[in-house]
Amino acid sequence: MNIETRWLRVERAEARDRSIEEAARLLGAGKLVAFPTETVYGLGARVGDESAVRAVFRAKGRPAAVPLIVHVRDIQQARRYVREMPEVVEELARKYWPGPLTVVLDRSEQVPDAVTAGGGTVGIRVPDHPVALALIDALGEGIAAPSANPYGRLPPVRGEHVIHALGGRIDAVLDGGPCRGGLESTVIDARILPAVLLRRGAMDPRQLGISLVERVVTEYWAFDGWIRVGPSSEYARWAARLGALKVGRMGEPEMSRKPSDVASYARWLYEGLHELWAQGCARVWVDAPPRGPEWEPIWDRLARLSKLSPPDCPPD
Repeated sequence: MNIETRWLRVERAEARDRSIEEAARLLGAGKLVAFPTETVYGLGARVGDESAVRAVFRAKGRPAAVPLIVHVRDIQQARRYVREMPEVVEELARKYWPGPLTVVLDRSEQVPDAVTAGGGTVGIRVPDHPVALALIDALGEGIAAPSANPYGRLPPVRGEHVIHALGGRIDAVLDGGPCRGGLESTVIDARILPAVLLRRGAMDPRQLGISLVERVVTEYWAFDGWIRVGPSSEYARWAARLGALKVGRMGEPEMSRKPSDVASYARWLYEGLHELWAQGCARVWVDAPPRGPEWEPIWDRLARLSKLSPPDCPPD
């Protein structure tokens, strides 16, 4: 795969911006465009273009059995892609859209099999980012998009991250600046109550005010891949065992001014991990973040990230 990837810089976050218009034109022509959301950059295809949606999977190396999320402008547009909008979802949408909340509902006939991995449900959300919303406005329909990174790699929070990871595989990056988040959206299956928490993310599920059953399993402390998480007092002993391997650290004293709130911590974490990845660190130590319900998404994401393979480094 060798595609000339265009870099489209946004000047104004509105549908008439030249870069946004061009990104919408490309999507309408069946091309792949990465775009910013409030969480991470997404890799988008026009939701009704099954061929383009399949190209997303090829560009990422993503298994076809893993469905995509459909990004829409508002609840009215969301109704096009679902069979039924339960009252509880209407209420959640009014309160938390735009925002990092994805709801899973029964899909309509306007959603092709490639988006849902052949399943009968689809995840829908309204991104809380002016560039993403302007792009959807310019396109006039929903955008199917996972994160804009090769499967199993770090999600991107800057346009440069997308270019480095997917340059030559996709048609364009719509650069709207750095994402303010880092954590992906929270995902719930809201077809019936109690709803099911499918993925922890940027929105605390406790604030939703509905009954939830949790099906998120995090193997805390089973971090044996690229990332290792532990108390700062254990770092020196861990690093010594790795010998000559290049290691990085997220924590004191190497990374100063570690944020104390979850949202800021997520931004700090993703930015730092991308920097250490670019430096070719074979292993990375992360000083253990705080514990508590509000920090569960961070622990969940660290567990997922720990399974990454090191960036082209020899095994220890």
